[in-house]
Amino acid sequence: MAIPSIRRALVESRNIPAILLLKQLGYDRVFQTARMMGLTSANLTPERGLAQAIGASEVVPQQHFNAYGVLASGGIYHDPTVILKVVDSQGKVLQEWKPNPGVRVLPAQVAYMISDILRPVGAALNIKRPFAAKTGTTENWHDSWLIGYSPDVVIGAWMGHTCAGGCPANVNSNLNVVWGVQGAGLIFRDIFNAYEAGKPVRDFALPDGLKKVTVCKASGLLATANCAGQTITDWFIAGTAPARPDDWYQPFRVCTTDGLLATPDTPAKFIAVKTFVVYPPGYPDDMKDKNSPPAPTQNCQLTTETIPPTLTLAQAAQADGSVLVTATATDNEAIKEVDFFLDGANKPVRLTQGPFTFVVKGSPGSSHTLTVQAYDYNPANAPAVQTITVTLP
Repeated sequence: MAIPSIRRALVESRNIPAILLLKQLGYDRVFQTARMMGLTSANLTPERGLAQAIGASEVVPQQHFNAYGVLASGGIYHDPTVILKVVDSQGKVLQEWKPNPGVRVLPAQVAYMISDILRPVGAALNIKRPFAAKTGTTENWHDSWLIGYSPDVVIGAWMGHTCAGGCPANVNSNLNVVWGVQGAGLIFRDIFNAYEAGKPVRDFALPDGLKKVTVCKASGLLATANCAGQTITDWFIAGTAPARPDDWYQPFRVCTTDGLLATPDTPAKFIAVKTFVVYPPGYPDDMKDKNSPPAPTQNCQLTTETIPPTLTLAQAAQADGSVLVTATATDNEAIKEVDFFLDGANKPVRLTQGPFTFVVKGSPGSSHTLTVQAYDYNPANAPAVQTITVTLP
């Protein structure tokens, strides 16, 4: 399938999109942002390769948790502190931590969008307050992580083992396929609920400069009727939303018999309008949606496969003294038109859809010659022809 959106990739912990994004943005930009968010313990260097996008560089847990504080505070970095107050034996305050304004390292809009993306990650924990979270699971489920946060608190939880160089036989080093939410997430849930109990409910503040826009899924361009059911509505920073309507989703007239392109002489009853995604020239094949077939390029074979029809004519006297003639072909679905010539007329009465009937009128007892020609959709086939004599009662 196609490369997922950043929202989906982050929620689903997709590795390849993270690696591709690091490659696209470049090491310098990504590493600079990481350091601004306090991740200074990691040995971030281009020589260690793109795997750093998915955890190849170790980070001190305190710095990791504090970096999530940037998201919780709307993009503001604060230096971590482990000592809030020092008092002597008489209760005199010798030193006390004072909060400071911090330093903005992410735009408020970016921080909000990331938090909005991470809201569903911990949904299985059934926490009733607003929060965002990100899970982490190492190879063979050796470690289970979950870092979650609200506007008030960041909590990091870990479940695993600390056996250096491998665990002894009596220690189970495999967490039996316990993912972040199922493992460390349960620890986070209990601590978070205890911390938030009795406190006012706070949600992430929506900053100015964001708006929701609905776009077509494949193109990311403004949604049109053609991509109905294939849209995404998401946040965009002002000035970054697409301004051009989508032109990737295009309707095609196709034959219902084989899904190929309908031609001008294809009967309407065999035509359906189907929408296909038409990618621009040079669009990478590995980014195309494999579940969305390409638009057809050949004409459908309905006309060339039609068997030439044969005609049967039936007469039925009517109460008003006329005779109703009904033309029936061996394959009425293949008939394009039926022409009725009465008494050698040069111009026929033409019907292009059934029922194919003709009413013969005249003086009682008079006889008339009716010639009927039926054409199918294959121009190479000769028309089916029948001539009958109609005598009025």
